[in-house]
Amino acid sequence: MSIVDLLQTALIGERERRLPPLSDSEQKRRIEQNLRKISDGKLVYSGDPNAFGLFENFGNWASFAESINNPDTIRAAIYAAFQPLYDHLIDDRRIGVEPRKKAVVLLNGLITLGVDFLTSYYSGEPDKKRFKEGVALLKQGFDEISFANYRQKDRNIGQNAIFPNDIVLFLQEYLQHSLDGNKPHTDYVVGAACGSSEVAMPLAGLLGVDVGFIRNSKRRGDSHALVIPEQEPVIKEAARNKRVICIEDYVCTGKSLRDVMKKVEGYGVASVQGASVRNSHDWGFCLKETTGKSGFHVYSFK
Repeated sequence: MSIVDLLQTALIGERERRLPPLSDSEQKRRIEQNLRKISDGKLVYSGDPNAFGLFENFGNWASFAESINNPDTIRAAIYAAFQPLYDHLIDDRRIGVEPRKKAVVLLNGLITLGVDFLTSYYSGEPDKKRFKEGVALLKQGFDEISFANYRQKDRNIGQNAIFPNDIVLFLQEYLQHSLDGNKPHTDYVVGAACGSSEVAMPLAGLLGVDVGFIRNSKRRGDSHALVIPEQEPVIKEAARNKRVICIEDYVCTGKSLRDVMKKVEGYGVASVQGASVRNSHDWGFCLKETTGKSGFHVYSFK
């Protein structure tokens, strides 16, 4: 499907486009195909450009994004739109009903665009043309929310021992892990917003499932797991009776990931696990590591 068709569907409403569920055998074939692709592909990583401070507002972001040719700058730019928009919708409840509705729909479109590009990037075939076509379709929406609070925050990826080569290794390990006959497949991905987005988005694309985001950030002063209110019914419905994986980039004590997993568990899931690219020596306080390799960690509740 073209990126324009994908985005037009996502922009109709509250991301009502749910991907059709895959049977275990269908997902196994998809995973095998994508594992070969990602293993044979060559990562185009050329460095981590710092997009911090490049943009004044969301309209400025869209104008810049249309001109990007470097795939790594596109990666940075996706985060530089997703994180401020997601945080704005969590933190600022004073937005009017209609502007807020516009911003939520735009975020849904941005997630769709992020999944599409980052899946192609980590498969070794970054599709810059599709990304630019997608930005062109979203540009008017970004111009219309230029009033919104645009505040960037740093992330672990590009520093703190997490780079694209670490993410591609994590994705390979996850796909291989999923082919183990004793492990259940994944029906839905939840990213622990916002830093996990560059891991959660391509993982969902490679698995052929949808992705949602829940935030519990110590750096942002969160005391519990937070969900954008307009997205919660969609996430709840997508997770109900499903096998869900909650993704983090870096786990310290495990408390934030555990709280996100608990929130997801409350949606009536069939099962929930967590996974991260990196962790620190303190992670075991809150979670039990069920699979641990360098660059690939899977967790369950204690």
